[in-house]
Formats: sequence, structure tokens, C-alpha cells
Amino acid sequence: MHISRAPLSVCIVTNDWHPKLDALLEMLVAKVDEVLIGFGGDLNSIPANPLHHRLKIVYLEWEGYSATKNKLAVQAKNNWILSLDSDEVPDDVLIQCIVALPYHSLHKGNQYQIKRLSFFEGKRMHHGSWGNGTVTRLYNREDTQWNNSLVHESLVQSNHTKILRLKGSLYHYTADNYQTFLAKSLRYAQLKAEENYINRKKATFVKCYVSPVFLFVKEYIFQAGILDGRRGWKIALGNAKYTFWKYKFLKEKSMGA
Repeated sequence: MHISRAPLSVCIVTNDWHPKLDALLEMLVAKVDEVLIGFGGDLNSIPANPLHHRLKIVYLEWEGYSATKNKLAVQAKNNWILSLDSDEVPDDVLIQCIVALPYHSLHKGNQYQIKRLSFFEGKRMHHGSWGNGTVTRLYNREDTQWNNSLVHESLVQSNHTKILRLKGSLYHYTADNYQTFLAKSLRYAQLKAEENYINRKKATFVKCYVSPVFLFVKEYIFQAGILDGRRGWKIALGNAKYTFWKYKFLKEKSMGA
């Protein structure tokens, strides 16, 4: 029996095979036209799985999040792209909504926003910067692409861009423990420092030492991260460390230039 699949290419870039990837693939491979994995790590490290014959795994040299995502989107067979991270899993409502979209009649300038629920140490975060956020991930590659950011990338928008909201949620399993969270934050801080250096930004005293403290107070107190208990404390502290690191690395690069 012929199974109709959404004329959509799901694009995922990663350097490591995240434990959640197989769960993501199991939900998607039978419902969308194509799933592409842009992999920058050791291809031999990809675990065996019967689902993998339904994937298109492309080896891509890592050039930062935006550039690598754009390179993978070029290789997709469809113009409508759903870009996911390897640690994200859509719920059933979101999948049904994505599959039901009339792609052949959608306006190319549409970009689709998704509610994202973040998990830390196995628990969902309800407050702070990891409370209920949104990400824009569904777009038409003929109309837009990812900007030139090395990290914390976003889609380019124009005057005719229309942001629409999809039903359902995207579960984000960003870190199972504090050490993993800090390791990711350190890597992101290095990338952000490189980007800021290229853009000729300066690491002032206020940015290096006042901004991290202000960020912690903002997330833990004013955004009620305290209500998430010790996990809220860890997230606010880790994000403050990220802010300190990115300006510390920027200052070091500027002094060494």
C-alpha cells in the first residue's frame, strides 16, 4: 500500500549521535518525505539501526551552526525544510500538524514557530530562561536561509516574512547533568567569542564582570528560576558562566591580535 508522506525534508546537523536521535527518527521516517543527517563526527560511531536505511546521512565539515545548516539544506530534495537539533523530539500533536500542512500552496515567505519545552537532569523546566520558549524551524529554502552566526543561529527575515505558530511542542533534552551543560556552554562561549571578534565587538569591564551577575539575578529571581529548585539555580549559574566565558575569550583574542 502506498503511504503518503509530507513533501518535507527534515534536516539535522550534529557531530555526535545523540541518544534521542533514534527516537526522533522512529517518529518521523514514515511521515515525511526525507530525513537528512549532516554528520561532522566519525561515521563509524553511528550505531546500527534498521531505520538508518531510510536516512540520508551526509558527512559535512563543521563550519558553525548556520553555515552547516545551510549546506545541508542545499542537499535536500524538498524546498520546505524542518530544521531540528539532535537533542529535540517533537510531540505527536506537532508531528500531526507538520504532516497536515498544505505545502504545495503555502506562501514561500512563511516561517513557522514552535513551542519548545526544555528538560534538564530529566525534569522539565518551567521558569527562568529555559521556561516556555519558542523556536522558528520550518521554512522554505527558496525564500530564506540561516544567518551567519556561528552559534545561536536564526533564520533571516525580510519585509514579506510572516511568522506563524504551529500546534504542539518540541521537547528539548539539552543536558542530562550539570557537567554536560557546562561543557556545551563552554563550547558555545568559544564560538560566540569568535563571532564577536570577527564583528569587532569589545569585552568591556561591565560586559565581563557585571553582565554575568545581572544575568544570574534576572533568570533566577525575576524570571522565577528559583521555583525550579536546584535545577533552576544550576541553569542560571551556568548561563552566567557562559556570559563570563564568552567575554573572557573575546578579551583574550583581542589582546592576542
